[in-house]
Amino acid sequence: MRIVPAMAFVLASAFCANAETTAVATGSSAVIRPASSSVAAGEDCVFAYHNDRYSSLEASVYIRTKSATRIWYWFEDEVAFPIDVQPGEEFIEYQVIYGSSPIGEHTITFRPNGPVEIDRLEFYTTKTDVLPEGNDLTSLPPVDRKSRITVRDVGYVPETVGEAEALLWKDDKVAAATMTVDDNHAEEIDWWLEKSALYGARITWFIIGENIGSGHPVTGSWSDYRKVLDAGHDVQSHSFTHLHDTEMTMTEEYTNNIAAAARNLSGHRIVAVAYPGGALTRKCVVKEAMKYHIGGRGATSFVNEAGKINYQSTSSSHGESTVLDANEQYGLSNLVVRNEKWPTHYRGWNCHHSHNLNAGEAVGDSYKEGVLRTMSFYAAPTAWMPGYADGRT
Repeated sequence: MRIVPAMAFVLASAFCANAETTAVATGSSAVIRPASSSVAAGEDCVFAYHNDRYSSLEASVYIRTKSATRIWYWFEDEVAFPIDVQPGEEFIEYQVIYGSSPIGEHTITFRPNGPVEIDRLEFYTTKTDVLPEGNDLTSLPPVDRKSRITVRDVGYVPETVGEAEALLWKDDKVAAATMTVDDNHAEEIDWWLEKSALYGARITWFIIGENIGSGHPVTGSWSDYRKVLDAGHDVQSHSFTHLHDTEMTMTEEYTNNIAAAARNLSGHRIVAVAYPGGALTRKCVVKEAMKYHIGGRGATSFVNEAGKINYQSTSSSHGESTVLDANEQYGLSNLVVRNEKWPTHYRGWNCHHSHNLNAGEAVGDSYKEGVLRTMSFYAAPTAWMPGYADGRT
């Protein structure tokens, strides 16, 4: 096993022997380089670091190989994730982290199935998630890598008389799935209302408020979103201008949209946001968003694992990237049937976001058909299909 000396990030200090220590402010990058870049087949290469702030980050590893086809990597002692690597003469970038990193000491381990060269691991810290401050919280803070709860199987009955056990999902459904629409797309409302009724899905529209009522068919009118609410669906925020107004602060992006909905959708309150461009967009400050919302939806196609959901930045898949194939890491079937390859995905929550159903997909069936297959797969009795801001575990 090779332990890689770590350069720290976000005011961190490295804990490996003889490691270099540095401080990198949020919004900056840090690089960890191995003492030797050569890693043999089946050998573990461990990157170690210490994080002093609860941060959201992205990271990439740079790999060159001539014969290896796959590298497995994992955090601490968690389930391993595969990277399918391409042979070549140049170092190729592969993304390995895209989410929150808790406070404390951490390791990332890589194990190739053939000899490889690992040039470096690059971190980019994008923001600091909200930490508990007394009892004044609008959203649950992110958890460490341990689950908030013990995830039970469907139909679990406590063995001890008098012991209580809350259901994981409504009606003890196996998993949860939420269908959302970004960027208004008022011209698709009738299609969504018709199709969602077939599968018992409650759709959430994440709207951009600035141009609603301008006469454009995509932005729609406020009466369109009143129609959505009256049909039993939900309307939440996608910011006021989708970052198009470069002079507007994120506080204004969030609060202006909340105010616009309050003025035009009487009796309805915005409580959740879909970050424009995803939570890792440099301008989207999660800490600021959580002053005004109970949760925020990102855009990374990961599974929201039951008991470990980061409500401040939930993952969400797009199009038909949530495939039904159990052999795929983020396959929908792994949420409803336990797959020992990815056991923590079982009973999780999949969030799905759509843009422009008429655009079609580059490969295979149309975008609409893929969305319908997703809703059909999750239809009762398999999964609970709530709106984004409905009660969650």
